[in-house]
Amino acid sequence: VRARRAAGEALGVDETRAQLAVVTARGAKVRAESGVASARDYLAFLVGADEPVTVAPWVEPLLDGERVWRRPLAERADLKAAACEVSAARSARVASWLEYLPTLSVVGTVRGTENTGFSGEPFSWSVQLAAAWTIFDAGLREATLRERASLAREATIRQREAERAAEREQRQAERDYEVAQVSRETAAEALRLAQESRSMVLQRYQAGLATSLELVEADETLERAEVDDVIATLDVSLRRLDRLRAVGLDPLGEPL
Repeated sequence: VRARRAAGEALGVDETRAQLAVVTARGAKVRAESGVASARDYLAFLVGADEPVTVAPWVEPLLDGERVWRRPLAERADLKAAACEVSAARSARVASWLEYLPTLSVVGTVRGTENTGFSGEPFSWSVQLAAAWTIFDAGLREATLRERASLAREATIRQREAERAAEREQRQAERDYEVAQVSRETAAEALRLAQESRSMVLQRYQAGLATSLELVEADETLERAEVDDVIATLDVSLRRLDRLRAVGLDPLGEPL
């Protein structure tokens, strides 16, 4: 801009706008570098490193889509835990019913002695067989049975709620992923158009057919489009992680 103003092809206001753009860009650069340093420090804190770490570019693992996305929801860890709770509650209820049955116990003893006595045998043994049946316990067994039956029903309800929540989470994750993909395609197209627009404005500016304000506006539009494209790409990765979590997998496609 200074060169164009010296040649009489630009105004003083154009040089002022250019200087303001340079100052703004320097401030943005400093803030961006500070943000990157802070992110590295925090990442080092999370992984237990003594010094800031350098992150390699993320490479999305190749997954068998048919195997991953069609994975039964019953294999999710939380649903397995809910099923185990139901099984334990039902077993406890059955145990309450068994408390109504009589109990049978067998006790056997074997003794050895140096003094044989009148029998002349050094060893003796005995077996006792005992049966017990509680006829009346003031309603304790019935109360226990009702309590455990209630706990079994409660566990079953929680399992159904967990299954419904998992199904809803999976459907929502798939919808969000589809929306994120469309948004990324839109952002990519907007970036391409912004690049073309900026190139045409720059050519017109160099030919003296456009003002510096138009060039600044084109640069700002391109910058916003680049940021939006990065955000849209990141959002697709995040929505993909949500889909994996919804089917009970970690970011690498392994069971949690």
